[in-house]
Amino acid sequence: MKKRLSICSYIISLLWLISCNGQNTHKESGKKSDTLTKEIPLAKMPRYKGEPAYSYELKNELQKELHLSSIETGFDSIYIRSWHMESRTDTIKLFEFWNNKGEWNGKRIFFRDPHLKEIAKMYPDVKIPDSFRIEVSLSPKSSAWNAFTRNLFDLGITELPDDNDVANYPQDADGNGYMFEIATKYKYRLYGFGNPAYYKDEFWQADKVNKIVLLMRSFFNQASNN
Repeated sequence: MKKRLSICSYIISLLWLISCNGQNTHKESGKKSDTLTKEIPLAKMPRYKGEPAYSYELKNELQKELHLSSIETGFDSIYIRSWHMESRTDTIKLFEFWNNKGEWNGKRIFFRDPHLKEIAKMYPDVKIPDSFRIEVSLSPKSSAWNAFTRNLFDLGITELPDDNDVANYPQDADGNGYMFEIATKYKYRLYGFGNPAYYKDEFWQADKVNKIVLLMRSFFNQASNN
């Protein structure tokens, strides 16, 4: 029997469920300005067929909340964003890093889930935690970046599928969700995965995503403490 979810975990779980249910097994692969290919999950419900899935909308909402520029137009040479939303906390974590002219840099941002504001409107008697934002910029030694990114690429971070494209992968109503954005000069990709730690022994894709998540946390925690 599943444990009763808190209001905060319910919000994140609901968002992730909508995201999963709004994705198709096909991707949008269209040329932009004859140079950039975009690959994002598409909605599968008849009413929204052919439109971007909810994960795309959610990414845009969070991006706007943090006043971040979109990386959909591409980046030279590579830009990676990883959004971590977990059911046991109302804090969303963003790990982003990029290589420009051979130099790696990165940033870690922790912030309160902005959807709590909507819950506050619906349930005025429920105390909602104040918003916050903690941002740490990283510029560790190039050797550390090279080892970190090489491990990520070996795990397939730029090529892994959306979990809805994995045959028989469970679309859970609660748990943890992760979104990944990959931007290069010629391609932009968005994909998501739910509960990879739980299903890592059943699906090799989940195992790789779980390892990527753990690797990111370890690297950014260590780099921010140096």
